[in-house]
Amino acid sequence: MKPLPFDEVELQRRMSVWYVLADLFLDGEADEAEEPIARHLKHHGYSRAEAEAMLYKEVGPAFCGNLLSIAGRWGAWDYDEVKTRVLAHLNLPAPLRLLSNWSNAPIIAFFTRSHWRRICAEVYPAP
Repeated sequence: MKPLPFDEVELQRRMSVWYVLADLFLDGEADEAEEPIARHLKHHGYSRAEAEAMLYKEVGPAFCGNLLSIAGRWGAWDYDEVKTRVLAHLNLPAPLRLLSNWSNAPIIAFFTRSHWRRICAEVYPAP
């Protein structure tokens, strides 16, 4: 396993955000995930750019396949499963990880765009 671009403290901080972001990729109505996501982003103080990077480059590629599955998962993700799946994605060789990020970005945007706009309006209001 290659070293992560952040230390153990940052990993633990990110984990709670990864966990709530993963709910956007459950096969059901994601509206209920918006408030917990907004709350976690406010609490942890991530910028909009950092939060979007987590959505598009960490959590999304690890979970968007669930939304394309005929029988996708409906129930909440297990905390350890979120960690395992995101870290597995982050530990892909760089060319594969970049290809995964690039190829999954339109899928992630399609399924999460409206939710993400509402979350960002709550967390990062326009000045």
